[in-house]
Order: sequence, then C-alpha cells, then structure tokens
Amino acid sequence: MKTYEQAKEEMIFQVNNLQDVIKFLRENAYYEKICGSCSTKMRLRVNDFRANERKFCNDACRATNQRDKKRLGTYSRQELNKRKQKRDEIKKEIIKLRNEGLTFAKIGTKFNTSRQRVEQIYSKMTKNDS
Repeated sequence: MKTYEQAKEEMIFQVNNLQDVIKFLRENAYYEKICGSCSTKMRLRVNDFRANERKFCNDACRATNQRDKKRLGTYSRQELNKRKQKRDEIKKEIIKLRNEGLTFAKIGTKFNTSRQRVEQIYSKMTKNDS
C-alpha cells in the first residue's frame, strides 16, 4: 500500500517527465516547406513564430529570386563592357546635341529619359572635361 507522500512523489515525478517530453517536442517539432527559388525542402520549427513568413531557404536564394523577378541576370565582363560602351556613346551624343543647341527636354525625349537626368549627365560630363 502506498502512502500519501509516495503517491504525491510519484505524481510529481511523472508530471516532470511529461513536462520534459513536452519541452522536447516543442523544440524538435518540424514541418517541411518548399523554397520559392530553388525548390528544396526547408525544415521549419512549428513553434517558430517567424517560420511561416519564410519563403526561401537562405539569403542567396532570396537574392536570386529577386534578380530573376527584375529580369537581371549575371553578366559576363564582355557584356558589361558592351553596356558601358553604349552608355558612353549616349553620353557623348548628349553633349554633342546640347552643344548644337537642343534643350535638355528635347534630348530627354530622344533618349526616353527625363530632362533632369539629361542635365545631370551633361553637368557630370562637362565637369569631368574641365
């Protein structure tokens, strides 16, 4: 026959064990979600309040997805140099047109950009020439 103290001790021991099990389950309960960029499985903790907000497995996947959204890829040196040459040609043509007497607004409409941007390019290029 058990005494009151023994029964109470046994109950407290079982409650403590159950609390340990609950704590373990809370720390180790995971679910799987698919990464929005690379389609790999992510393991997310159930009790992590920010886990539901996660769409990507890491920062690299997030950045790749944003680049793809904007349709920006990674370019080779040759492609970057071609783009730079094209920009330089446009800048030279802006200076040439301005020296011919066209207004910044007309130059802007020709290159499909704003008057302010044309003015910035012109002032920057003429400052560098001085």
